[in-house]
Amino acid sequence: MLPELEKLLVVQDRDTKIKNLQRDIKRIPLEGSKAEGRLADDKAAVDYAKETVQNNEVAIKNLELEVETCKQTLIRLKTQQFETKKNEEFSALGHEIERYDKQIIELEDQELELMEKAEGLKTTHQEATTKLNATQGLVDEELEKLKKILVTGADGFIGSHLVELLVKKGYNVSAFCMYNSFGSTGWLDNLDNSIKENFECILGD
Repeated sequence: MLPELEKLLVVQDRDTKIKNLQRDIKRIPLEGSKAEGRLADDKAAVDYAKETVQNNEVAIKNLELEVETCKQTLIRLKTQQFETKKNEEFSALGHEIERYDKQIIELEDQELELMEKAEGLKTTHQEATTKLNATQGLVDEELEKLKKILVTGADGFIGSHLVELLVKKGYNVSAFCMYNSFGSTGWLDNLDNSIKENFECILGD
C-alpha cells in the first residue's frame, strides 16, 4: 500500500472516531435529561398529593369554625327563646333553633367525610413520596454511571484531547494508557496540571 494512502486511511479513521466521540458526548446529557425527566414527574405527583392533603385539612378547619359559629349562635338563640315572653317570638326562635340544629348536623357530617377522605389522601401522599425516593435513587445511580467514563488509548492524540474535554465538562474520567518502562502517558503528559489532577490514569497492556 502506498504511504500516502496509508496516511489517508489513518486520517479517515481518526475523523470517524472523532465523529463517534462527538455523538457520544452529545448523547450523554440527553440521557441525563431523560432520567431527570422521570424524576420531575414523580416530584409533580408528590407536590400534587401534598397540596391535596393541605387543601383537605384547610376545608376541615373551615368546617370546624363554621360548626363552632353555629353552636354559639344556637346558644344565643336558646337564651333569647328562654327569656322571651311573646309566643310568636318564642315560635320564631324555635324555628331558627331547629334550622341551626340541622345545619350543625350537616356540617359535622361533611367534616366526618373529609376526615375519612384525609386518611386516603395521606396514604396517596406517602406512596408518591416512597416512589419519588426510589426514583431519586435510581436516577442518582444512573447519572453517576453516565459521569463515569473510561477513555481507551488516552495517551494518543485523540484520546488525550477527549480526556481534556470530558474533564472540563465535569465527567469522572479514567484514562487507559499503554504501559511503558518510561512511565510516559504520551500526549497526556502535555495537559495542564489542572486537568491532570482531575482524572485517573491507568497503565496496562
